[in-house]
Amino acid sequence: MKIKLKSVLAGVLALAQSSAIAAIAATAITTTPAPAQAQIAPITELFPVLSGVELTTQQKITLAELASTVQTQFEQIITADQRKQFQAALGQGKGFGEALAATNITPDQQKQLQGVFVSVRTQLVSTFTPAQRQKILENVRSLLQL
Repeated sequence: MKIKLKSVLAGVLALAQSSAIAAIAATAITTTPAPAQAQIAPITELFPVLSGVELTTQQKITLAELASTVQTQFEQIITADQRKQFQAALGQGKGFGEALAATNITPDQQKQLQGVFVSVRTQLVSTFTPAQRQKILENVRSLLQL
C-alpha cells in the first residue's frame, strides 16, 4: 500500500503540534507491521525523513523499538473497525490526519493518541543529536514542498 508522504507528514505535523520529530513516530503507525514483513525494511524506507541522517547502531535499535511501541499503542487505542477504516483511507491515498479523521475517533481516543505522540516525540528528541535534528527538519521541509 502506497502512502502519500506529503499528506502523512502534513497531518502528523499538525496533529503533533508541528514537531518534525513527530513525523517519524507517525510513520511507524502507517507502515506494515513487522511480523507481516518478509524482510526488515531499510530505516529510511520506514522513516523517509531520516534520509541522509547517519545513525548509530543504538539509534537504529531505539527507532525500531519506538516504532513497535507506537504501533502497539495505536492499535490498543483504536477499535478493530477503526483500524480497518484507517487502513482503507490510507489505501485511498488519504493522508494520516484525513485517515484518522475517517475513523471517527472519540475525544478520549484523540487525547490518548496525542499523549502517545508527545511521549514518543520526547524520546526521539533525546535520541538524535542537534545536527541530526537539523537534517531531519530540512528533510521534512523538503518533503512538504513536493
